[in-house]
Amino acid sequence: MRRLLVGIALFIAGVTLLLEHQPKVENLPVWDAELLWQQHLERIQGQLIKTDKPHEFAKYHWMIRTREGSDGPKYSANYKLDQLQVAQRNRGKFAKARRQQLEFIERGPGNLPGRTRALIVLPSDPSGDTWVAGAVGGGLWRTDNAGVSWSNLTPDLPSLAVSTIAMSESDPNIIYVGTGESFAGLTGIRGDGIFKSTDGGFSWTQLPTTINNDDFQNVNRIIVNPSDPDVVLVCTSNDPNFSSFNSGIFKSTNGGTSWVKVFDGNRRVQQLLPSPDNFNIIYATLNNGGVIKSFNQGNSWVDSSIGMVPDGRVEIAIAPENPNLIYASVEGSVSGTGSDLYISQDAGANWAIVVEENNGENLDFLGGQGNYDNTVVIHPYDENIVYVGGVNLFKFTIKPGEGSGEPTVLGVDVGQTAQFMDFITFDSGVFFQSKLAIGEADPEDFVSIEWRFGPSRSQMAHRFTVPVNAGTNGDGGAGVSDMDYSYQDYVEVPFEVWDIDNNRQLMVSFRDQQRDGRFNLNPEDDNNDPNFLTAREYFFAHAIPYNPNSPDPTITVNGGHEVEQMYFMWPVLAQGATWDPNNLPDSKLTINYGSVVNRFRETTIISDAF
Repeated sequence: MRRLLVGIALFIAGVTLLLEHQPKVENLPVWDAELLWQQHLERIQGQLIKTDKPHEFAKYHWMIRTREGSDGPKYSANYKLDQLQVAQRNRGKFAKARRQQLEFIERGPGNLPGRTRALIVLPSDPSGDTWVAGAVGGGLWRTDNAGVSWSNLTPDLPSLAVSTIAMSESDPNIIYVGTGESFAGLTGIRGDGIFKSTDGGFSWTQLPTTINNDDFQNVNRIIVNPSDPDVVLVCTSNDPNFSSFNSGIFKSTNGGTSWVKVFDGNRRVQQLLPSPDNFNIIYATLNNGGVIKSFNQGNSWVDSSIGMVPDGRVEIAIAPENPNLIYASVEGSVSGTGSDLYISQDAGANWAIVVEENNGENLDFLGGQGNYDNTVVIHPYDENIVYVGGVNLFKFTIKPGEGSGEPTVLGVDVGQTAQFMDFITFDSGVFFQSKLAIGEADPEDFVSIEWRFGPSRSQMAHRFTVPVNAGTNGDGGAGVSDMDYSYQDYVEVPFEVWDIDNNRQLMVSFRDQQRDGRFNLNPEDDNNDPNFLTAREYFFAHAIPYNPNSPDPTITVNGGHEVEQMYFMWPVLAQGATWDPNNLPDSKLTINYGSVVNRFRETTIISDAF
């Protein structure tokens, strides 16, 4: 509660500072100054450009740090500290050197100052005026007077890209700091692993296990067991090729001396949040993947996203006095704006979309850049009031009652299939497509399905091939028309597909891109196969009961893969995995289908940037 009140105080202070820095007009009545300020705003209005593409900004800085002919910056993960140590060793020698002609080599910009993403209040100060703040490109700073003045805590360290700070509740002298920023969709500023302080933030040590470790290139969040400062969990993401992410959750039980990867997903993990009354229960959010939940301090995870349909970043908040109540601010399109608010009243088991009451206008409260600006907090005294910040700041008051929306996909759980299978995402931001989504199917034909893998699991499937010269580029890759899909035969595939609403097996089809008579998974390889000519073994699920003895005659025609098609997915082999169809792990991918439950809200605009 104290942290929320401090956050509100910081917001009020920021507004006050903004007002203090408006253009001043001397010797004029107050109303004349206000009039001139309004006229000034009107004059520059046409010059204001909405900042709705932070990922393009980050991409620009990625590109200017990349040498021509390379696929990304080649600085080592720990290059700033390495060079600092070199400079310190050579300090005496350079101090005695005479002026000479030096050769300069372009090294940047490697860091960008600004953007404070992390803030903690130190409990050693009863007044609450002592804080530690972390800037994305400016390191760590401390104030002892509630922000009036600041001192740099890391003057001898590189310009750290601080993204998260976590302090131990049982020993406030122990503080962990995570570096690296990847919220914009790629690495804005690359990190240097995790730093730790054991004296309240006055001195810092870089944890050796995170140095030059790509797994800790971008540390998005850190949480510490409130009763044990050595039990730490972090969620990280890493984009070594600028096109794919290695992402996961790591746990340490010895204060960061060693780490175990407890979750390995094919979606960026961007938030970790423990239940306020029980550290055994922890939630994590996956970009474009919803929410996962652990019941054993992060050692294992299960999906917790039924009813949620994200198209990007997910941020959640738990009511401090009611751990079963959770809100989620989501990049999504269910409300039609790109910004969706969800509520769960059963600890994340099910989610309902919260829309404007009385058919009112649903605002794009994330301002078009929820991948970067997205935060949510619940009122400390009223769990029916929630504040959400994107580009602007909004207050939502939840109203009683509920309704039912149109049937849709309520969530996708990739489960343990992530060990060997990843997916190419589509323009909509999801990794599956359905004719329901584009208005070409009857909602009554759709069901929830499970795509099951494992020992002894197999069924027959309709195999299609496409001409080698078909498609947009004439290479048999992208943009092949439906009628160019030629039915070949009915072959065995190493999986089963089930309608779990009606407990029946379903017909499936696949595109045999390699034309070898089998279903294969090949990796996404932008460098050696930029057009994915070997990795297009598409999967199609039909709303037709399975017959193991013969194919369906309506499917065995050119373009038959479209017949009563429910779901279309583009799977590829996961990074580092091998495709062994005879030894796949016991796993399943679940697509949950049904009607979204609607809750209702009243919106108050607190601040508007434009």
